[in-house]
Amino acid sequence: MIKATPEKDGWINRTCKVCGAEGKTTVIPKASRISLSETSFVYNGKVQRSEVVVRNRKGKALAASQYTLAWSKEDSKELGTYTVTVKLAGNYSGSVKLSYTITPAKVLKLRAKKTTAASVRLVWEKAPGAEVYKVQAAAEGEDWKTVGWTSANALLVKGLKAGTRYRFRVRAFDKARTNGGPYSAVCRRYTRCAAPKVTAVSEAPKEGKVSWKKVAGAVRYDVYTSLDNATWELAVTTEKRAVTLDKLRSGQTFYVKVCAQNPEGLDGVFGTAAAFVK
Repeated sequence: MIKATPEKDGWINRTCKVCGAEGKTTVIPKASRISLSETSFVYNGKVQRSEVVVRNRKGKALAASQYTLAWSKEDSKELGTYTVTVKLAGNYSGSVKLSYTITPAKVLKLRAKKTTAASVRLVWEKAPGAEVYKVQAAAEGEDWKTVGWTSANALLVKGLKAGTRYRFRVRAFDKARTNGGPYSAVCRRYTRCAAPKVTAVSEAPKEGKVSWKKVAGAVRYDVYTSLDNATWELAVTTEKRAVTLDKLRSGQTFYVKVCAQNPEGLDGVFGTAAAFVK
């Protein structure tokens, strides 16, 4: 008899016990279909172990007497990679080592809590089994980049462009940063707009003209005025980049500040200017 292996068929030669003549040869199909029912589990604090499927090339399950199983750890419940060695026996020889992992759970409820022109603070729910988190960001239309690792369930992402829409996602890992769960759902957020460059001039009696440069990401502008540079009133909200203010007092210095709103309605950084009314 030649025993079958995972790579090759075996066979059994039948010989007549009386005359010694060779009879029928029986093929032992190779045990080429050895696998795990699951190769990845999500951490739940309980022992999780995959079912081992041992079949020959024809799909027939091998009897339990034809193999033994040796697990790297009987109580596999922590994050990590585990193995099981299938050692063939009986009409078979050879062995196959299979592996499965326990990964952290998916990060849930990722959201942006605070936004500036150059940063976004992200928070999310702690993922079961997570030891560290990888945070990635990308401006719309750009590739993902890793912007930080943290053991907390929050991160302030810095160095962003003003008035730009970003995508964010977070993935939980083990402490070695080698065994990660699935990425969170994508969170999108605009950074606040940069300060407009404002010009204020008085070209006519009791009248002031205010204009500013276009700001990236802006959909409208809020214009505030003050006569003492301390108490401010909203004069107008406009999609244009210039307004004329009238009914001002002659000989009075008027102050103006303008901020750009992003598409989410968040005000950006104020740009300021002053002018003397003729």
